[in-house]
Amino acid sequence: MTSTRSGAAASDEPGRKPRARKPVVATEPLGSLIQGDDLAGPGGSECRSCRGTLLTQLRMVLGDGTPVVFVSCHQCEERTWFALDGTGQELTREDVLERSAKR
Repeated sequence: MTSTRSGAAASDEPGRKPRARKPVVATEPLGSLIQGDDLAGPGGSECRSCRGTLLTQLRMVLGDGTPVVFVSCHQCEERTWFALDGTGQELTREDVLERSAKR
């Protein structure tokens, strides 16, 4: 709002309608980040290298349409991709790059 010489807000002036406020929208956690009980999927709830339990898991779809989960360990920096096609197969970095290439 702009101020007038008297210091009153422009919407406080006689004859002016107050500006409508935007509705408050409830915030939700990002759907792509896996939190809490969802950690039991492919990759498990602990790092396969150091057994650390502080993991970031991110679900995504690769360029060829393959749904995967990316798992990164905060402790040892191990990074792994797992297919979400029902097999839970671990994918190599080369697999991920090949499946992500533009066609």
